[in-house]
Amino acid sequence: MKWKIRTEGRYTPPEEFEIDDLLYTLLKIRGIDDNGISSFLNPALKFLHSPFMFTDMERAIGRIMENIKTKKPILLHGDYDVDGITGVSLLYRVIKKMGGKVYYYIPARLSEGYGLSKKGVVYAREIGANLIITVDCGISGVEEVDYANSLGIDVIVTDHHHPKEHVPDAFAIINPKLDEKYPFKYLAGVGVAFKLALALAYTHGLEQKEVLWLLDLVAMGTVADVVPMIGENRILTYHGLQVLNKTRNTGIRALMEVSGITPPVKTHHIGFILGPRINALGRLSHAGDGVKLLTTYDKNLAMEIARRMDFYNKERQSTEKSILEGALKKVEKMGIEDYSSIVLWDEEWHQGVIGIVASRLVERFHRPTILFSVDGEFSKGSGRSIPSIDLFETLTSLEDMLEEFGGHREAAGLVIKSDKLEEFRSAFNTKVKEKISPEDLEGVVYIDMEISLDEVNEKTLAMIKSLEPFGPMNPSPVFIIRNLKVVGYPENFKGEHIRFRVLREREHREVLGFNGLKHLDNIKGRPDVDLVVSMFKDRNGGTKLKLIDMRIKEGG
Repeated sequence: MKWKIRTEGRYTPPEEFEIDDLLYTLLKIRGIDDNGISSFLNPALKFLHSPFMFTDMERAIGRIMENIKTKKPILLHGDYDVDGITGVSLLYRVIKKMGGKVYYYIPARLSEGYGLSKKGVVYAREIGANLIITVDCGISGVEEVDYANSLGIDVIVTDHHHPKEHVPDAFAIINPKLDEKYPFKYLAGVGVAFKLALALAYTHGLEQKEVLWLLDLVAMGTVADVVPMIGENRILTYHGLQVLNKTRNTGIRALMEVSGITPPVKTHHIGFILGPRINALGRLSHAGDGVKLLTTYDKNLAMEIARRMDFYNKERQSTEKSILEGALKKVEKMGIEDYSSIVLWDEEWHQGVIGIVASRLVERFHRPTILFSVDGEFSKGSGRSIPSIDLFETLTSLEDMLEEFGGHREAAGLVIKSDKLEEFRSAFNTKVKEKISPEDLEGVVYIDMEISLDEVNEKTLAMIKSLEPFGPMNPSPVFIIRNLKVVGYPENFKGEHIRFRVLREREHREVLGFNGLKHLDNIKGRPDVDLVVSMFKDRNGGTKLKLIDMRIKEGG
C-alpha cells in the first residue's frame, strides 16, 4: 500500500481557541475552518437548518395534514435497506402519533428491485390511499409517479439520490441534492424523513422532544448508508447515538439483545452488527419485517423478528463466503493485472449478497467492481467503487447498454441483458482505465499526520474522541510513528491477529494487528519499524495502537 500523509507539519491554533496543535491540525485536515471549529466540537441541535428551508416543505406538510385531519389513508413507500426502513419507521411513528391513518410498503428486493414500485402504487389504491410519501427513493420514479397520478394518488417524494434524467411530476419533492435553498446536500434518506417529521410536529403542535426520541433511528440509517459524516449528519448521529444508548424503541432493544450489544453503542456497532442484520432481511427474505420490528411495542414480536434477522444474517455470511471464494477464482483466471476494473458474473450467485462481495473485492484489489447474478435473459448487478471513480457517472456514460440502473458515486445497482455481459465488461473497463491512476490500483493508506510515541496517551485519545462520530469525510484519525524498535516477544492470538510492543527511547506501547498474521515472521527478529496506526482504549482503560500497515527499516 502507498502511504500518503495529508500534512507534514502542524498548524498553530490562534490563542483564543485554547486547543492543542494536534487537534487543530486534525480539524484543518478535515476542512474545518476557524469559524466552524466551535460548532464542530459542539455539534448542538441548534445548528440544524430549519426543515422549512426546503422549497416544497410547506406544500408537502399541507397535503399530509389534509389526510391526517380527514383520516384518509397515507402510504409510506420506502427502500429495503437500513436507510429506507428506519426512515419509514420514523414517519410511521410520527404520523400515527398525530392520529393519521398510515400504512407502509417495502418492495421485494429480488422481484421488484429498487425504487418506487408500481406494485406499491397498486397497494395504495387497494387500501384507499390518495397520498404516497416515498422514503429514500422515488426521485427516478417518473413512470411510477405518472401512474399514481393517473389513479388520483398524489406523491410526495422524499429522497437524497440524483435523478437519472428529469424529476417526476410529483405533488412535492423534498431532496437536498436538488433544492437550491437547502444548504446541506448530504442528508441520508432517514435524515430527509426526519426533517419532514420535524416540520409535521411543528405544524401539528406535537412536542419536538417526541421527534427527538426518534434520533436513534436517524443515527442507524445515517451510519448504515455511509453518507458524509459532516454538517447535519454529524449532529444527527451525535445525538442519535445518545438516544440509542437509552433507546425506548422495543425493536432496537430486542435487536441489541440478540446481537449481544451493550451500551455504549458506537457507529461501528451500527455499521457492522445492527445494520447488517436489518439488511439481511431484504437480501434473503423481505425487508418489511424491518419496519415491523422498529415500530412494534410488543416485546415478544420484537424478539421473534430480531432472532429471525440474526438467523438470516448468519445465512448471509455463509452465502457471502461461498460467493467470495468463487469470485476470487474468477479473478485469478482473468488475470487482474490486465484490468483496471472487475466485472464478474455467475448463475449461482445470490442477487441479494453480490453487493457485499463486490465491496470485499474492492478492498482487496482497489478496483471498481461489479458482480452480476445471471437469471436467464437478464442479469442483475451490484457495483462498488473507489474514491477516484464515480460509479454512477461511469454507468451513465454506458446507459445505452443497460436495461436500468441507479445509485450514486460509491455504489450502484443495474440490470443488463445476459448476452451483453462480455461487451459491457470491456466497455466498463475502458471507461475506468481513462480515469484511474497507477496509484489508485496500488491502494492508498491516507495518514493524517506524524506523531511521537509519547503522544499515544489519554490526552490524545480524548482529542480524537472529540471528533466523533466518524465516517466518510470525517474518518477516524490515522497516524504514522517512525523509528520504533520491536521489543519483547511478538505473538499470534485468536487466529489471524498479532500483538507486539514497540519502544522509542524510554516510551513503549502495545500494538494490536487485527488480521495481521502476515507481519508476524517479519517482526520476530525485533527490527526497527515505521508504523501506520490508529489509537484506541482497551477494556481496561489503557491506550493502545491498532496496526494498519508497517514498513521494516533498512538494516533493521
